[in-house]
Amino acid sequence: TQSPSPQHLLPLQEGRKLNEEVYTVHSAIGAGGQGTAYLCTRRAGKPGEEKVVLKEIIFPVHVDSSVRKQNLERFENEANLLKRLDHKNIVRLTDYFIEDHRGYLVLEYIEGQDLRSIASKEPFVQNQVIDFLNSACSALKYLHDQAIVHRDLSPDNFIKASAGYKLIDFEVSR
Repeated sequence: TQSPSPQHLLPLQEGRKLNEEVYTVHSAIGAGGQGTAYLCTRRAGKPGEEKVVLKEIIFPVHVDSSVRKQNLERFENEANLLKRLDHKNIVRLTDYFIEDHRGYLVLEYIEGQDLRSIASKEPFVQNQVIDFLNSACSALKYLHDQAIVHRDLSPDNFIKASAGYKLIDFEVSR
């Protein structure tokens, strides 16, 4: 409920630790209309670290409390929606938390590029198109069977993983 200090509104810097030093920020990997995604490591319970993506949503500060409440509800809805999804072609949520007027979704790190980047380099051949369509249709069928509509299908929201494509960004899903 308190206003954050100006330093807490700046982008996260490399080395910043979050959630009681469980997560360490390494770099920003993307930014969109509603937030920024960061490559981080999670301190594991056993020796070693795991790469994860923190999707950050900054909650508005200097607005009416009802607007802040709506933003918090939207964040919690996205987290709860992702938490119940389990499909090989959909990004996996592993955790979420709120810190310094920001919400964080902790997502699996997917080694790969988005569909737009891949397609901009050279035209797809038939087997690449089939691979993409199989992944996309499988993910969409699973979502629709759960009565969920993604509402933001774009080449930026599919990432090529080792086993097909994964659908990301469920911010505007219903």
